[in-house]
Formats: sequence, C-alpha cells, structure tokens
Amino acid sequence: MDEMNFRFLTWSLTSPLTLLHSYLASGKSTKSDQLVFHIVGCDVVEMIGIIKWEYVLHRLPDVKSIRLDKTID
Repeated sequence: MDEMNFRFLTWSLTSPLTLLHSYLASGKSTKSDQLVFHIVGCDVVEMIGIIKWEYVLHRLPDVKSIRLDKTID
C-alpha cells in the first residue's frame, strides 16, 4: 500500500476503529439490532464521510443500524 493510501485510510478509519475497539473492550453484548454512539466534543470533521461509520456494522453482524449523536461542548 502506498503512503498516501495509508494516510487516507488511517485518517478516515481512526474514529470508527477507536469506537469499535472501546465497545468490544467493554465486554458488552449487542442485545439490540441498533446501537447509538454519542460522540462528545466532535467537530464537523469527524462526521464528514459518514459512510466510514459503516465499517462498524461489518464488524458487528447482529447490529442492523447505528445512530451517531454528536455532542458539542
């Protein structure tokens, strides 16, 4: 993978992967087919490219939809 692709993917997937890692590390199971993530202190930059959040769905097969709630301090 060339350096520019690596930089783009790193920038694009950092937030979804951090969220997914934290969720899985919590040990909670998905008892619902929908998850709601509250992203505190985010800016428009974190919400651009909303399709990147679909990555989380591919890693949690029982979840059918996710909802992102942004909270700005």
